[in-house]
Amino acid sequence: MRNLLAALFIALAFAGAAFGETATVSAQVSSPRMMGIAELRGGLEGLAIIDGSGKVRVGELSRGKVDGWRVLTGSEGAVGLTGDETGLLLVITKREGDYWLHSYRFGEPERSPKKLLIPKKLEGLSGASAGNGMLWLVFREPVTVAFFAYDGQMLGEAESAEVLRAPLSVALSPMGEAYVTDPMGPAIVKFRSSGQREVVMNLNGSGMARPTGVTVGSDGVAVVCDGLTGRAARLMISGGSWNLKWLNEKPMEEPLRLGGDPLSQWGVFAAEARSGRILRLKEQK
Repeated sequence: MRNLLAALFIALAFAGAAFGETATVSAQVSSPRMMGIAELRGGLEGLAIIDGSGKVRVGELSRGKVDGWRVLTGSEGAVGLTGDETGLLLVITKREGDYWLHSYRFGEPERSPKKLLIPKKLEGLSGASAGNGMLWLVFREPVTVAFFAYDGQMLGEAESAEVLRAPLSVALSPMGEAYVTDPMGPAIVKFRSSGQREVVMNLNGSGMARPTGVTVGSDGVAVVCDGLTGRAARLMISGGSWNLKWLNEKPMEEPLRLGGDPLSQWGVFAAEARSGRILRLKEQK
């Protein structure tokens, strides 16, 4: 397990990172859908991907690459996944109309799946993020942003989520705030940890045409990618005002998802929708 001192050092390094270029870490995943980071045996970090077949594959992060991809037991029918700050990997599957929550510790099933207790019919799970013992999920039909305990109990819904037209990704800050991207807006909506809507960022005229992936660092600053232009940007918010700071000079090809672990020395990953490449946004020296 990561000790406290190492975790603090890495978190501070991530918080101060400035990203300027990308590096390919894997070209072996077909049609990646969602992405997360988890801790594997021996304290190794792993990258988890839902591939085009609906299975979760996990590969070990080492030497600048992802090695040894393998399918997680019981992950067939996966529609969502995310890792939390402890290294736990959470996978959501859909079977016979119900959603089930699977948890994996060190790359192995931790306990039996838990049925998500949802009081209404929700379809089109498009985003997932976890932290501080809560799981946030984004659905498209009808548009709903809901949060759950790890035992499957639904704790509530984000208010006024109908402002989102076609939400895609969600990411939680260390304080439990949720950032949701809406490529059709184009917009990003920030919710408080309680579910109260805080800021609606209309991106028309900002230079970001189709916000897709989002992740949040240990400093609470979100990084968002543009699926149309291939650029990534830091999202800076102060009160009700916000601005974007563009990061990578070389555009990616249709980035769909971003993933990162605030305690990870790897920083931010991006998954390209069409090519299936997994990239890492490298820190500027």
